[in-house]
Amino acid sequence: MMVVSRVRFLTLVAAPICAVACGRLGYDTLAVGVDAGGLTGLGGSGGGVVTGAGGSTGQGGSTGQGGSTGAGGTSAGGSTGAGGATDASSPDGAAAPSCNLPPSPIQLWAFDTDVEGWELSGTGTMVWTGALGDPAPGALQVDWGGGQLIHPRFVQPLGDLRGRIVTAEVWLDLGASATAKLFVQTGVRLSWADGGAVPVTPGQWTCVTLDMDNPVFGKQMYDPTDVQILGFELDAAGSSRVYLDEVAY
Repeated sequence: MMVVSRVRFLTLVAAPICAVACGRLGYDTLAVGVDAGGLTGLGGSGGGVVTGAGGSTGQGGSTGQGGSTGAGGTSAGGSTGAGGATDASSPDGAAAPSCNLPPSPIQLWAFDTDVEGWELSGTGTMVWTGALGDPAPGALQVDWGGGQLIHPRFVQPLGDLRGRIVTAEVWLDLGASATAKLFVQTGVRLSWADGGAVPVTPGQWTCVTLDMDNPVFGKQMYDPTDVQILGFELDAAGSSRVYLDEVAY
């Protein structure tokens, strides 16, 4: 009887101790990311129209909701969005605050004369336009239908961008609302990171950013020392047109 009692006592004491200790041995659950499979390709050519071919795109995290309603800006040459854009005052010299360029940027795409190697992934069109820009004329004009993501992007190795903040200007010219985010894909697995979805205010330049050291979203294998692709993820509820300018880091 004495032996049985001691066994029961040890079992009752050991059970809670194991419960505490075993819990400490576990690992925190990692946030479930989104693989960026298929966002590969060669850099785009110089000026002219770049037409998206509907290829598979990186599924880059969640997207934000649209911004305030309205439309503005000046319709530029090139492809036209469904329903046509409404003409308003030119974005050039708009009073709205724009991005402050990074100090001593190592790279700047000002789109002064052409698309500068950028291409489009998704169903839509992208052309260079010299009719507007911020601060100087020259920008990318992107038109696409609603209900889908589209990715203007630069597909060339950019290397180590630690300590850099990528900035860009976005103007919504056609459509009630749209969001834009800057993203990168890194390493051999093209692991995704982005700066979060930003509502684009119609009729003025909106600044979007991506802090390479502290992205809003990043896959587990994200590697800022080996950037392979840089681009925008654009989303809208209906047919839309945006202009992109002054991409820098």
